[in-house]
Amino acid sequence: MALQLCGSIGANTGGIKCAASPGKINSIAIWGGKLTVAEQLTLATRKTSLVADSKLSKLLSDKLFLLPLFLGKESKKESNQEQTLSNGLKFVTREGLPGWRFSFKTSMGQMKNLRKFNNTILNVIMQDDQKRVWGSKDSNDALIGRQAQLFFEGLDHIGDDGVEGLGFVNVAFIDAIENYDDAAFVEVDFNFQTTLAALLDVQLFEKAVAVANVLHPSGKVDVANLPVPMDIYEEYKTTLFSTAALWKATNLQTGAAITVTGIAPGAGGVAYADLTLNAAAITALNTGDKVLVETVLPTALDAAGVVGIETVGFIYTKP
Repeated sequence: MALQLCGSIGANTGGIKCAASPGKINSIAIWGGKLTVAEQLTLATRKTSLVADSKLSKLLSDKLFLLPLFLGKESKKESNQEQTLSNGLKFVTREGLPGWRFSFKTSMGQMKNLRKFNNTILNVIMQDDQKRVWGSKDSNDALIGRQAQLFFEGLDHIGDDGVEGLGFVNVAFIDAIENYDDAAFVEVDFNFQTTLAALLDVQLFEKAVAVANVLHPSGKVDVANLPVPMDIYEEYKTTLFSTAALWKATNLQTGAAITVTGIAPGAGGVAYADLTLNAAAITALNTGDKVLVETVLPTALDAAGVVGIETVGFIYTKP
């Protein structure tokens, strides 16, 4: 038997009939988390983990950001880099990396938020047309995302032959091993677009001047129409704006919590809530002192029936 000085080379080349290959990409999610072996065990545990990560705050590393449903798909895979010898023989010196340009329906407001991910290296997972979730695997056989750089093209006016609200994103993967050698998938029984949460950023603000220890908050979503921001008060009047446990206040001078004693829809049909803070704590503030008013994180909001949003707090200044 010949000596194998370089050890084992290659692998057996038998194939498995009906083994899965990547299908057409329908959806991509930016995802910093992982599906551990335990979380992969059943369809239910896979769904629970991914849905939970989609409801996390954008400030957390495991957050899953669902991107819009892709309509058109164009491969932008790199060509292999080759070296040509003097006799014309070519060798591949670097394998071309995969890349895609996707189209999707969007709006100016949504595209402005999507463009905040531009030119950043992120981990992404993909769902294909067979409901398989594709990514890579780590050293513990957990499913993780693949490193990619995204670029969302600016949304512009259209010509006579254009389609209104059609956006484009370029996705360039950066690691050949992740994409070709460590590629892995899990099957799921749900559609990303109808099951995962894509949250809206809501800016809380004082809609009317505070009276003593009673503040008057509402919330708005940034849209391109400057005079008409989307106010969320009516949508969440009986949930967010009626549940004191979902709110908190912090004295920014000392870091001490200020008790929220109650919140209710404003009297007389006004389009804001009455948020009552501890009277003694507000009275003790000096003129110009500041209080941060915010809500709990989106996972806790969702559990209380306040679904689909993540809020950004506002600062109340003692007059």
